[in-house]
Amino acid sequence: MKSRSSMNRYGTLLSLTFLSACAPVGILDNDTEDWHPAPERINRIDPVDLMARSTVDPQAPDEAMEAMLDREVPIEEPDEIRPIEIADVRRSVLENNLDLRTEMISPAIANANLSAEQAKFESTFFAGYTRNDQGVATNLEQGDPTSSDEFLTGLRLPLATGGDITLDTLATRTDLGNAANLLGEREPWQSNVRFSIAQPLLRGAGLDANTASIRIAGWNRDIADARLKLAATRILADSDRAYWNLFAAWRELEVRKSQYELAVSQMERAQRRVAAGDIPEIEVIRARSGVGRTLESIIRADGDLRRQQRVVKRIMNVPGLPLADGVGLEPATEPNPLRIELDASVLAEEAVENRMEMLELELQVAIDAMNVDLRRNEALPVFAFDYRYSIQGDDTGFGSAYSALGDSDSHRIGVNGEIPIGNEIRESRLSAAVLQRVQRLATRSARSLAIRSEVYDSVDRLRQSWQSILAARLETVLAARTVAGEQRQFDVGLRTSTDVLDAQSRLADAQSREVRSLADYQIALVDIAFATGTLLGRTQVDFILDAEGSMAGD
Repeated sequence: MKSRSSMNRYGTLLSLTFLSACAPVGILDNDTEDWHPAPERINRIDPVDLMARSTVDPQAPDEAMEAMLDREVPIEEPDEIRPIEIADVRRSVLENNLDLRTEMISPAIANANLSAEQAKFESTFFAGYTRNDQGVATNLEQGDPTSSDEFLTGLRLPLATGGDITLDTLATRTDLGNAANLLGEREPWQSNVRFSIAQPLLRGAGLDANTASIRIAGWNRDIADARLKLAATRILADSDRAYWNLFAAWRELEVRKSQYELAVSQMERAQRRVAAGDIPEIEVIRARSGVGRTLESIIRADGDLRRQQRVVKRIMNVPGLPLADGVGLEPATEPNPLRIELDASVLAEEAVENRMEMLELELQVAIDAMNVDLRRNEALPVFAFDYRYSIQGDDTGFGSAYSALGDSDSHRIGVNGEIPIGNEIRESRLSAAVLQRVQRLATRSARSLAIRSEVYDSVDRLRQSWQSILAARLETVLAARTVAGEQRQFDVGLRTSTDVLDAQSRLADAQSREVRSLADYQIALVDIAFATGTLLGRTQVDFILDAEGSMAGD
């Protein structure tokens, strides 16, 4: 009884010690504060007076109109203009683009998930202590209490076949109470060293079933790599398109400025002839009206240029190149239109082979096939085998009990099984997995057809833009001759200012179409390269795994 009371006191002391140890580490604390936004950020919409926030005094249209006509060009020039080549844009995209940085995290996540799956067969060390005390009613019934202390430690090794091997040792100290003490018995110790193996034979059995998650994680990593390559190709193609749209916007503004200068020259020519008394004053008014008409074209072209510059700046994300309008970007790489003929059929076959969407679908089909096998395995009955071999030894002390190992041994063999009645849940999951694979195969066929169509469309746009370049260039040459002829006719009084301004407007429109055709030609080349899963030019991009398993572009 004295020993039992001592052990009870030890147990109580251990419990109090555990509770006191929990307090400093915060196990029993609940101090985490839930963060919520301020109510006014959600429940109130603030007003804004943009007129009051203007950095200049607000002006009515009538007040600003005359000031606009008095200016040479009605736009604000940037403080600095930086020439930029398309290679600079691509380099900055690979180094700084935020969308690409975001995509490059996905392979690292997939690689971490693969490492987690590969670690599923790591061994586990375990240990434990158990105190067993009988209740008061049991002690009264048996007449003498019995208590024990158990110390367990061991190693568990999961098997790739679905089972596990366990090697452990169990030491038990038993207090038999006063009756044993009266007989001269001390508290005996019993030691056990045990080896056990458990192995499922149907559901969950086999290398395929238990390593499937590792293979799926590996395929998911490949999918992440494919998506990164696709994203990089798309972002680089978008940067090329943004560059050529910037080129078109810059040249469009130059065209409209030239149109404005021609209109101003016509107005000055009309003023001189009116002053000389050769033509009526209405010609000056007509010319002045033509100048006003060109202002809107300049304003629209300037607005489009600013937007295209911000698009390029956002894609490049270069430090020191803010989105604000203080720094302008002037394209330094000129288009190089050449007549080429491409075999769309050959390109379409290459596109289906190279496009990462097709590779991703191939990997998804492989995952679907693996999921079908897993669901088929899960539909099997449970049937498992287990075996344990144990050697024992007992003595009066802990060490002597282990020295006595081999005094006795035991074997245990067991089998168990479960057969679900109906098994509807697992059969339904198997059917869903099969249908998912069928759907993916249909998606692959549809995607292949869409890619081929995209290639044919891109090749057609290339032919169309080449023809547009020729037509626009011919129109520009003829329109320039028409302007020169109309000006000579005006000088001799055979044409009005309206005729000259109309000819100048047609010339500007022809030049604008030529600029747009040049940009469309270059964009069509970019589209063909993207449609075939490649990059335009002679520079390749390699993605290299760093030490942490994440990918970096080079």
